[in-house]
Amino acid sequence: MTLIRFPWPNPKLSSNSRTDRRFLTADRQQARDTGYWITKDAGLRFPEGSLLELTIVISPPDRRHRDDDNILTAFKSYRDGIFKALELDDSAVRRTVIEWYTPRTKSGIHTPEKGGALYVNLKEYQEKENYHDEIDKRQVGET
Repeated sequence: MTLIRFPWPNPKLSSNSRTDRRFLTADRQQARDTGYWITKDAGLRFPEGSLLELTIVISPPDRRHRDDDNILTAFKSYRDGIFKALELDDSAVRRTVIEWYTPRTKSGIHTPEKGGALYVNLKEYQEKENYHDEIDKRQVGET
């Protein structure tokens, strides 16, 4: 497994940020560039046409409550850079897994990672459960 560490995303890129989207171009480009170069440095390669599973492990910088949907919004520019580096379309992702990492001391106290980080793992997609068959059955039953 290859876990790639990305810095905690710029809070301006969160959907909760009230920054006008017209003023985010430079921040988005910087995040895309970061995603691109970190991925290139990691040396990840997948064959053309691969289907992928994306795992994002969230390691927040502090103990404040966060919603994963806002983190995913802030992660989007990193994701664009990742897939540009891989020379793949991000529609190749068939499953996205989001996990929270909360390191603890021996006494069980949560100790946030300084500065926070997102850890990303990409691997070839392997169908674990076939939801498609279940959906097909339901649709046939409805018609």
